[in-house]
Amino acid sequence: MIEEFIFRGYLMNVFFKESKFHLDVLLSGFLFAVFHLIHQYRDPITFSLYFCSGLFLATVYKKHKDIRLPIFLHGFSNFLTFWKPIWIFIFNYIYWHFLV
Repeated sequence: MIEEFIFRGYLMNVFFKESKFHLDVLLSGFLFAVFHLIHQYRDPITFSLYFCSGLFLATVYKKHKDIRLPIFLHGFSNFLTFWKPIWIFIFNYIYWHFLV
């Protein structure tokens, strides 16, 4: 939630708010990607993935003018990281406790 309040709620409403070139969206996406590269691999592919997701979240925020939707989408994106291990755990639990 803090990331969305900083990158969408604050940056997009303070810098380049009325730009016809959508500089607020570009700045938000760029800083979102730079911030995430501090904790991730520093390669162009990772940067472009975070930049595109930052652009998407910023565009959603700019279109709907509601911070709750980007917060939900960002949280769901973070949840998908754990999707496969959760299903592996559920499968193993069902298999070893009910099928063996």
